Amino acid sequence: MTRSTTDANVRSALIAAVAFAALVMLLGLFAAPERIWRAWLVAELALVGLAIGGPVFIGITRLSAARWSRPIESVPFAMARALPLAAALAALVILGSSSLFSWTSEEVLQHEPHVAAKSGWLNMPFFILRTVIVLTFWLWAAPRLKQRTGRGFAGLFMIGFALTFSIFSIDWVMSLEPTWFSTMWGVYNFAGLLLSTLAVITMLAIRARRRGELPGLDDEKLRDLGKLIFAFCFFWGYIWYCQYMLIWYTNIPEETSWFASRLSGGWATLCLVNLLVNFLVPFLVLLPAPAKKRERTLMRVCGLLVFGRWLDLYLMTTPSGPFSEPPLSIWEIAPFIGAMAAFFLLATRAPLGRKDEAGSPALDEAVATD
Repeated sequence: MTRSTTDANVRSALIAAVAFAALVMLLGLFAAPERIWRAWLVAELALVGLAIGGPVFIGITRLSAARWSRPIESVPFAMARALPLAAALAALVILGSSSLFSWTSEEVLQHEPHVAAKSGWLNMPFFILRTVIVLTFWLWAAPRLKQRTGRGFAGLFMIGFALTFSIFSIDWVMSLEPTWFSTMWGVYNFAGLLLSTLAVITMLAIRARRRGELPGLDDEKLRDLGKLIFAFCFFWGYIWYCQYMLIWYTNIPEETSWFASRLSGGWATLCLVNLLVNFLVPFLVLLPAPAKKRERTLMRVCGLLVFGRWLDLYLMTTPSGPFSEPPLSIWEIAPFIGAMAAFFLLATRAPLGRKDEAGSPALDEAVATD
């Protein structure tokens, strides 16, 4: 079978996955609306996270004047192709807001004074305005990172991203349980976003290298990607532990309620699995130095981390609904599969590099002298 035939078959499978997910969502709106809206929220969070994660990776490497990442810069830029779609699909979450956010209910506002006290921030017009501002900034800044290769604009982008992503995480996830709060929420969500971003960058880079599109990606640069995944799976685990330990130690009821609901019944098992797939298993597998540059090992670890991202977002969002035990079926899984299929369709719609290009010396010089 030729490569073109294989590519056509893969694209057909991805398109079929998107169509199947759309069909499941339409059926779910009638059969299980509470579940399908939360499943779509998870899928949208994963999609928008990977789409903006590519530019964030560029911003970090530009600020650190990293040269090793120059041959793979086309990969994170390709990930940003999904950002317009992710921004457009955010409208679906707003359409399902009455099923997701309790603060949209007049009855809740009347009987929950702590929620009503936050109505100056948690009201739908202001929520929509903040979402539009955040997504507009990301859509404006992401393509300009490609045009402006210096560290100056990268620094401004990262400052703006830190602010807008914190607001986005609080609005779209923390406000699902409006009486709960955590001062570590922004950095915890950032750790998950960056870990999944590194996993997908590595997967796409290995795929491109196998196709001869990234000749500058040698074993040492692949090992650098492996080192970053190894480091940030530990970072994610560290932030998870810090947030949990601080809340456990202070034992304030307004804070402990979030973990109490997730460490009981079937949710506790999923929390354990979450720690295994996002921290312990990748950490142990990538601990030996040779494992960090083995394509097959990295692909398996990265696939596990993509699943881990879904599970982490699922545990952030779904327990806030009217479920005593974790709901897990086609309603929860299909939207995420469809979102990831759409993402990979967009990210791989064109070659990720040229066979005759090993790097970008001009870009190296521009970054070094900015």
